[in-house]
Amino acid sequence: MKLKAEAKKLVNYINSLGLEIPRRRPPHKHVGAIIADAVLQIGHEYNKQVKNRIAHLRKRYPKAATISGLVQSLKTTGAQELLNGWKGEKEHKRLYDHANFFNGLGINTFRELRIWLKDEKNRDSLITKGLGIRDRTADYYRVLVGLPDAVKVDSHVEKILTDAGIDAAMYKYEELRTIVQLAAKQLGKRPIDLDSAIWNYQGRQKQDGERGKSRRKEEKEMNEEQEGGKMQKDTDRLPQTYASPFARQKGYANEADYIDGLLDITDSYTLSRALYMRFFQKNGCWNEFKRKYWPKANTPEGAKRIKKYEKLSKAFLEYLEEVATNKKPWDALVLQGGKGPNVGEGEKMEQLKNEAKRLNIDVSTLVLFRMLERLNQLHKD
Repeated sequence: MKLKAEAKKLVNYINSLGLEIPRRRPPHKHVGAIIADAVLQIGHEYNKQVKNRIAHLRKRYPKAATISGLVQSLKTTGAQELLNGWKGEKEHKRLYDHANFFNGLGINTFRELRIWLKDEKNRDSLITKGLGIRDRTADYYRVLVGLPDAVKVDSHVEKILTDAGIDAAMYKYEELRTIVQLAAKQLGKRPIDLDSAIWNYQGRQKQDGERGKSRRKEEKEMNEEQEGGKMQKDTDRLPQTYASPFARQKGYANEADYIDGLLDITDSYTLSRALYMRFFQKNGCWNEFKRKYWPKANTPEGAKRIKKYEKLSKAFLEYLEEVATNKKPWDALVLQGGKGPNVGEGEKMEQLKNEAKRLNIDVSTLVLFRMLERLNQLHKD
């Protein structure tokens, strides 16, 4: 009864925030990336240190999508290369240990891993079998495979529990997890979706708290540049770190999630910046964004960047016109994981390559343009 009462406090607080709880995106099925994700997130800042390395592993090493493939890739390629240059030997060892642990259990595919993690006893064995992890990482594995009841009680969750008037220090880890699960049930949501919504909300709060400090630092750098007669390359580009929070402030959280999610498929931050620029222009907030967060847009170097972004946008418009004219089934051509259509769709892949060649862009960029068409419809639906 006490945990139910605490869950009610959390529900009331969430409702007072007006917090949206969308359904979490289905998990990818690259098991090697799942294990690497679980290993690298321990004690590290996810968006800055982990996210792009997981995208690198998924994109560059499809053979590591199974346990056996990961084990073989570790032997032939090595952990440092798989993790895109990560030098920490502790994380290398953990990756080997976790891969060998699951391999020893006879687990190989995503489906097999997901089924195994459904059993709470199996989840607990991740902690008791000497892998050197705790409850948070064990539950994070369950989040990564998309189990509906999964909740990782990390600092974000503990913070929102405290803000809701719950003394988190009074409860064990399992009890805090139960409070979140009960709150999700009272809200008519899946626990994994509430966990994701809390993580995203607290992440945005942290960004908002740091934004003023970051902006003052950037303004100081700009003043120093002007005095010294030099330009720093980092501030010439559209500031990606400001674009996402700005879009969310304007009520475009779904669109921001979509654009940010594209970096899981491609390493092209230039394309991501171009998509934000085009989206802000389309929705009438481009001048406000430039004024607040990108004053260098009005410099010669900034103008060069804008021209580059506009080139991508122009190619996108040409592509949409072609799609509208020919009415081809382009949805079937969207690349999966940045690697290509399913086996047996070679003819469609040739169409895609020919289209990319006509527009003088690479295939991955072409596919992302197609994705942007969906993005532009999100806020209309």
